[in-house]
Amino acid sequence: LSPELEIHQNKSFLDKDVLLLTLEDPKARIGSGGATINALLVVTEHLSAKAGHETLTQSVLENANILIMHMDRDFPFSSCGRFFNTLPGKHAEESKEHLCDCIVSNFDLLLDVVSNKLSVNAPPGVWVCRTDMMLTVSPDTRINWKQFSDGIAMLLFHGDVEYAKNHGVVKLGDEGRVKDIIFRGTSDIIKTCTLENGKVPLISGVVYINIPVAEKILSDVNTLDACTYYGLDNGAEPIQLSLFFDVLLSLAEDVTESNFVCGERSGSYGHSTSMGTECSSKDEMALMRGARAKLWKILRGVSLKGVVIEKGEFDYMQPSAECYRRQMRGSITNFTTGPFELCMHTHVCFHKNNQGVNPNVDLSSVVVNSFIEGGVNVGKESVVSHCHLQGNLSFGSGSVLAGIAASDFKSLPPGTVLHDDLCILGYKVSLPGLRGESQRVLVVFGIHDELQIPASSPNSSYCNKPWKVFFGGTGINPEEVWIGVPEEQRSLYNAKLFPVVRPFDVLLEDAGKDDMLWLASTGVSDIPDRQVLNRWRSSLRLSLKDILNAVDMSAEFAWRKKLWFEIGKTEVEETLKNCESNCLVPFFKSCGKEGFAMQILEVLDEVASSASSPGVAARTLACIADVLGAMAGERAGLRSGPARNESWMHAFELLDKGEISLGIKALARERSKWLDRPHLLIRAARHYEGAEQVLRRRAVLTARQFFQTECCEPVPMGHWVIAEAPARIDLSGGWSDTPPITYEQGGAALTVAVKLNGQKVSKAEVRKITKLEIVLVIHSGEHSVQVVCSELMHLGNYTQPNAPGALLKACFCLLDIVTLPSSEKLSDQLNRKYQAGFELHTWSTAPQGSGLGTSSILAGVILAALLRVTDRTASMDSLIHAVMVVEQMLTTGGGWQDNVGGLMPGFKIARSQASLPLKVETEKVELSGKTVDEITKRLVCFYSGRTRLAKNLLQNVVRNWYAKFSQITNNARNLINNAEEAAKALREGNIEKFGACWTCYRHQKALMAPGSEPKAIKDLLEAVEPLSYGQAMSGAGGGGFIFVLTKEPNMVDEVKDVIKKIKV
Repeated sequence: LSPELEIHQNKSFLDKDVLLLTLEDPKARIGSGGATINALLVVTEHLSAKAGHETLTQSVLENANILIMHMDRDFPFSSCGRFFNTLPGKHAEESKEHLCDCIVSNFDLLLDVVSNKLSVNAPPGVWVCRTDMMLTVSPDTRINWKQFSDGIAMLLFHGDVEYAKNHGVVKLGDEGRVKDIIFRGTSDIIKTCTLENGKVPLISGVVYINIPVAEKILSDVNTLDACTYYGLDNGAEPIQLSLFFDVLLSLAEDVTESNFVCGERSGSYGHSTSMGTECSSKDEMALMRGARAKLWKILRGVSLKGVVIEKGEFDYMQPSAECYRRQMRGSITNFTTGPFELCMHTHVCFHKNNQGVNPNVDLSSVVVNSFIEGGVNVGKESVVSHCHLQGNLSFGSGSVLAGIAASDFKSLPPGTVLHDDLCILGYKVSLPGLRGESQRVLVVFGIHDELQIPASSPNSSYCNKPWKVFFGGTGINPEEVWIGVPEEQRSLYNAKLFPVVRPFDVLLEDAGKDDMLWLASTGVSDIPDRQVLNRWRSSLRLSLKDILNAVDMSAEFAWRKKLWFEIGKTEVEETLKNCESNCLVPFFKSCGKEGFAMQILEVLDEVASSASSPGVAARTLACIADVLGAMAGERAGLRSGPARNESWMHAFELLDKGEISLGIKALARERSKWLDRPHLLIRAARHYEGAEQVLRRRAVLTARQFFQTECCEPVPMGHWVIAEAPARIDLSGGWSDTPPITYEQGGAALTVAVKLNGQKVSKAEVRKITKLEIVLVIHSGEHSVQVVCSELMHLGNYTQPNAPGALLKACFCLLDIVTLPSSEKLSDQLNRKYQAGFELHTWSTAPQGSGLGTSSILAGVILAALLRVTDRTASMDSLIHAVMVVEQMLTTGGGWQDNVGGLMPGFKIARSQASLPLKVETEKVELSGKTVDEITKRLVCFYSGRTRLAKNLLQNVVRNWYAKFSQITNNARNLINNAEEAAKALREGNIEKFGACWTCYRHQKALMAPGSEPKAIKDLLEAVEPLSYGQAMSGAGGGGFIFVLTKEPNMVDEVKDVIKKIKV
């Protein structure tokens, strides 16, 4: 169990600073009270050692929060016990970005109830929780801990008198004081505990013990050492103490010392029960009297109160198929609040068989962690968990199936139909002397069978039929089933019915499995099959009790994990190949924690190398980067970073040439050298994102076909060609224009072209010069940088955005003014094509990182100028597509809204379809003169000085898009809808509605790119909100300029007054 819980902690379902201990009871049958005292002792020892003490030091408990959870292994319907019983629920969508993939278990449910509901505002203390029940508690539950933290508090739930007959109830006095604790009392006794609403307070199994009481118990631990490992190591005779009916009972007000010590009010009134104590000899009874006397002396006087949870439900997990089926299908629907969501089909793969047939599973059935293949039919209201069902089989309605492997039914004839209401369970058991490995065994019985009632009872049955019918139909006699068991002790639970192996077929893997269905009288006539009967008789057979005692827990966990991976692997393949929007990151994270990282990498390699489109391959490479990031862990560094290491360049070049399969294999070969250490893994992840960008670039480069030029009259040598353009304000839809979002989902962006201080912000001047070289001059205010390119190699670094003149060089290469790579020298190329060199000057008067789209707009201006100086021209639509290509050449990989917004005049909305080739179509938004005038008078712009690093934001957005986090994919769709709504508002002249859309866009950008809106800017925007219809930072990633659409015209001074009061 310890490895499983440690994995759970590594997956962040438990805080990393939590001390996690798994303890076995020092002796069998020490009871829940003894186990609690022993656990408290061991925990305190560990905390003492952690604090540097050499002896047990109670002071370490002062601020401790301790949770002790008691496990019960024997549960027929979950081979790993009630603790790890899996539920039809999943972690909420909003948790996916931060959590690993994990099937929700009863442990998760109870941990959430205790940690996030019951213990809120509780002082430090020790919590004790049984795990053999399901608890649901309303999220708004708040306990008044000032009233209940002065000693021990029992958490109680409402219940009916009839239900309480098989459970424990509490009789409460004033202020919640516990007067008595009753277990399996009569109706009359139970009714004395009735609350005002007619219900009775049921014991839930959850107890709070404050620190002073815990210290009091520890101070006298030597007195009770017979139930701790101290006693075992000292040779003391172990004693059995129930937490509720020994330890806590001693504190109940109506219990007298004589009655308690003699045992009359202890251990469920002397009855032998699973919850009480059982004494079989005078010596043991005397030992127990002594222990109870010590308990009374130590604890009597401690406050014991009961807290009744008004909005909650307690449901004990009985070893009954009817109860289990009901709980899995109904009772747990209440746990859908909080971090979990109800999901009837949780982590399931429904897979077509070779004939293309899908399985048929009724929607009313619960299926958890199961692989079900075509040809299988599962009837209504069934429960299936941890199964691989295969073949042409039909399971009847109301079935309970657990732990079944694909091979279990391989010998059945096609078309086999199993009866309704059957329970078929598969286990791995460890039996000494049988090849030293786990054996599979199948168990079958009826949903309505009671496991532990005497077989002689008229209500006792097997496979929902009286035992008499079973014996008569099979030829088996009772003495073969209950060898040497007295008749009054015989039950289905201890009936040796289920074959494991036969002496003559020990080496056969599926020996005896067919007998399971014969026992259930499925597909057999009423005449006993002598051959099957003889085989059954010759088999080594076990009872359900034997099986549960021999379950190989490690093998069971391994089986569950194998299924989990096979199901997840299939989902990954189908999601990627079919371009579905399932979020796979939690599964990848779990693969790293569960030891499946290498296997999932191989799966992803295969998907990528066989991908039918660059888009599928690109997303798959992003997935590989996620896996590598998960393998690296949190201490490896940031995911974003450089990805141009020479070792990876050969693979990148293959991808760039379109040789995807060879490129993927080259990446995998290189990856194998980078798996040793976390910092290498994170660097490998960056290079896989770089490889993804290569493929994304190929997808965007399909826009090149929409870039067309025409010849025009030549420009004389030395004649300056000037091109300039305004900035743009993004009004809505930004990020939906970004690859790959723009061609996987489609995009729509509303923008407007604007001047700053009456001036256009981007400008390019170019002329032909006689010297056969390219002179680049980048102006920035009063300063300028000159770059002279006289060799081809001087232009080759255009793929590095920070290289001097990179944008300008990329424009020369795109227009084929210079061909790269080439064996022809630069001077020869220029002489052959133009008999001239070029001198290009650029200006961008907007501050760097302003968010006004100036880098993309400048690219359009440069291209327009270069086209004209080389005697060509292009339409504005062509120019927009050309800028997209240039940005991919630069490896900045941006979208198209910037160039559309600045190159096209006025208000416009541009759209792209969810397809390749990538094409952008622009529609002018016609506004009335009155609307333009109103906007002009209301629009206030000011510079914040808070710029963003656009490339890092872009990397994060693309990464999150490929991850398909629901908040990202939903937000991307909303961006498009909001852009259309904003455009509609402008056409209608509805300024207020347009402002609301603009503000909505601001929030959408912040969700798409967390960190793009600094707190100081957020505070400022909220401060001007009362004055405005809408406000936003410029740029899809949040830029330096802030725009406010005021409610009244000419409110510049009012806005300034607000800004002066805010510290930015």
